[in-house]
Amino acid sequence: MGIQNLLGRFGAAAAACDTAAFAALFTEDGCYDDGFFGLHRGREAIAAMLARFHVGGEQFRWQFHEPLASDTLAYTRYVFSYRSKEPGSARALVGFEGMARLRLRGGLIADY
Repeated sequence: MGIQNLLGRFGAAAAACDTAAFAALFTEDGCYDDGFFGLHRGREAIAAMLARFHVGGEQFRWQFHEPLASDTLAYTRYVFSYRSKEPGSARALVGFEGMARLRLRGGLIADY
């Protein structure tokens, strides 16, 4: 799967809270290190993390820009946003930009 396809599926699964599709983008022992929720290893933990995203937010949008990739490594700039469901900030739009590094193995994400 090409990097554009992988990132498109990543963003769509995250927005839809499709935890199974999101986790399937990772290797069995894949790792997702999140700035808010910490390190998650394995598909089951990664799926649970995505479900947790949707407890505190909705209308998630992940846009990836200018990806560069080899067979084993990818970098991409992203814009991430969502509407908060948290008390005190409900309905507020939250957004930020960042850079992601993805280690790839067999066309799947081994480390994000």
